[in-house]
Amino acid sequence: MQTVNEVFRLRHIYCHEVPFKDTITREMASRFISDACDFLEFSDDTIRNSLYSDNRSLMEEFEITKRDFEKTDKELEELLEQIRLNENKESLFYNDLNFIDKWKEYREVRAKSESSVNHGESYLPQYYYRSMERATRTLIKELKDDFKYELRR
Repeated sequence: MQTVNEVFRLRHIYCHEVPFKDTITREMASRFISDACDFLEFSDDTIRNSLYSDNRSLMEEFEITKRDFEKTDKELEELLEQIRLNENKESLFYNDLNFIDKWKEYREVRAKSESSVNHGESYLPQYYYRSMERATRTLIKELKDDFKYELRR
């Protein structure tokens, strides 16, 4: 952009030299301002795209985190179903999985607490789902360890 070069040339003259013979008209000033704004926007877009073009958007990150939790939660439900089926097959096998509903309430409260903004009512969804997934994975591991013999049947 030739006008951007002219803006910088005139800026130097007006800031560092006494401008005796170079004057600009209102139209020139308007064009300079418009072209300088275009130049700044173009530069900003170029830099932003080069720095962040490979990064996911916040919404994409949120959706991925939510899907990861939903997948883990489904895995938990399948494991619980498998444990319950084995319980029905074996008359001596006894397990009370009634704690699961209370555990899910705990998981929810914990996730809201870990993702809260200044411990207020609002929360950050991505942190919420990460916490939910982490707690669910922990329970899955514990259940697999606790019921490893029963799950082999």
